[in-house]
Amino acid sequence: MSEKITGKKQYDLMNAMKLIAAFFVVTIHVHFPGSFGQGVIAVARFAVPFFFMVSGFFCCYENPAVVPSKMKRKMKHILFLMLGAMLLYILFYSAQAIHGGTFGSYVSGLVSPRSILAFIGLNQTYAAEFLWFLPALLYAYGIFFGFEKLGITKKTAFLVPLLSVSGVLFRELKEILPNAPEILDRAYLYRNFLFVGLPFLLMGYFIRVHQEKLTEKLSDAVLILMILFGFGEAIIVDALHTQKSVYLGTILAVFALFVLIVKKEDKVHVPHLASLGADYSLYIYIFHILVKNVLRGLGDVIPVIGKGINVLEPVWPIVVFLLTLAVSAVYVELKNTVKKAFSKKRETP
Repeated sequence: MSEKITGKKQYDLMNAMKLIAAFFVVTIHVHFPGSFGQGVIAVARFAVPFFFMVSGFFCCYENPAVVPSKMKRKMKHILFLMLGAMLLYILFYSAQAIHGGTFGSYVSGLVSPRSILAFIGLNQTYAAEFLWFLPALLYAYGIFFGFEKLGITKKTAFLVPLLSVSGVLFRELKEILPNAPEILDRAYLYRNFLFVGLPFLLMGYFIRVHQEKLTEKLSDAVLILMILFGFGEAIIVDALHTQKSVYLGTILAVFALFVLIVKKEDKVHVPHLASLGADYSLYIYIFHILVKNVLRGLGDVIPVIGKGINVLEPVWPIVVFLLTLAVSAVYVELKNTVKKAFSKKRETP
């Protein structure tokens, strides 16, 4: 594929894959039952790296002059999205804490120096732990912008294997040390901007830079074998480990998957899935925990809903995903309606 790096191409297959990746994010937090569910979670570890890679892929511009304005716009968008998501979950968990009589301890944990430092340094979000992706993406964007300003981005390819593999090996310390320090139980030590956000964002960027060479050199069969081997390794290692995260197989699989998507972009057309992925995947990530918790809460107080949840347990991640997709669609529609109303008000003399 000899597509110029202009950012104007409609990447329908990639957008469709964003919807699929959003579903896998849901399965990490809303489990299928049994061993099958554990295997799905092991595979699903590719989803967050994939989203970082998509961000990096679209950080590559043919005209260097547009980089400052584009990057500042991206960072501003993520900053406001992060603040809004954190506020949403702070309000939600505060309401739960008030109901449960633990509001004081919740607030003290939220504003403790340890929580604040963990957030600033390693993207640990006490407001809602899974939201770490947003500050990590913000940091990764900021570092990438610094590389661009210094004119050294093309020289940073070594950081991709160095940081991603280092994150995996750092996590391994918990498994191999006989008396591992308790601090190694904290996932945010290796699940942050440094070991996940930046290397995968850069991986996506370098795939964009070298996409013609990669898609020519790597055959479909080789890419599919890499994906299968990578996911197979992740499933096996996940079953043997107590500390769950990205695996070496995950790194291999998500790289091959991304290259395959880029390679097949002009040959596979899924416009409806692409539209859903482009519009709602990020909001599915933000809202799915809220939807899951609200449904469980309703099930605890309304017997018929609780029975329905029990009946649907084998497909519960699918149910939560579809309901979250609906919530996301309603939110986007309301947001667009409000924007239009404000625009008309400004235009009115």
